[in-house]
Amino acid sequence: MEQPSQSEWSGLKELPVAVVVGAPAGEARGDHRRWQIGGVLVGERFGSDTREKVLMRSGPDGELFMWRGLRIRLERSEAEDYFLNLAEETPVVYVVVRWTDDNELLPVEVTVSLGEAQAMDSTDLRSVDEAVRTVPMPPEVGVWLAEFAAKHYVPRKKKKRGKKRSSALYDAAVGDFSPDDDWSGGTK
Repeated sequence: MEQPSQSEWSGLKELPVAVVVGAPAGEARGDHRRWQIGGVLVGERFGSDTREKVLMRSGPDGELFMWRGLRIRLERSEAEDYFLNLAEETPVVYVVVRWTDDNELLPVEVTVSLGEAQAMDSTDLRSVDEAVRTVPMPPEVGVWLAEFAAKHYVPRKKKKRGKKRSSALYDAAVGDFSPDDDWSGGTK
């Protein structure tokens, strides 16, 4: 199945994705810090109704897996976060991962919103066996996200600070201050 062109993604609120996970070999496999998220792949061919792990490569340095069955979903309420993500030097995709009982890294959720990622990373809202990792955003996701943000992001209006008070009104309310007054308590 061919990957849809970006114009076919226009107007879609979710995209099927797969997350590539690198597992170290041997004893290092039990060290969570050594597991890596290799990237995010986008397109219908990565779609699945169930989450499934596919072995991509195995060798003396470890294994490379692809986890299918994940989606990036867009919400209008997150449009500002999408805009801010795209404005970064390197836009990212946030991947929530969980450590399984078998010492494997399981991608749980994928988002492009910093706010959603931070909520997912809050210790009150997730298991201690979960973490949020980032990977560079694929260019096709960037184009799709930019279209959505342009359509739904409305910059906040700057709030007025209130009316400036004239110094005469301030002096009348607080008392007149003369630059010649000595505030040190001494005499001139």
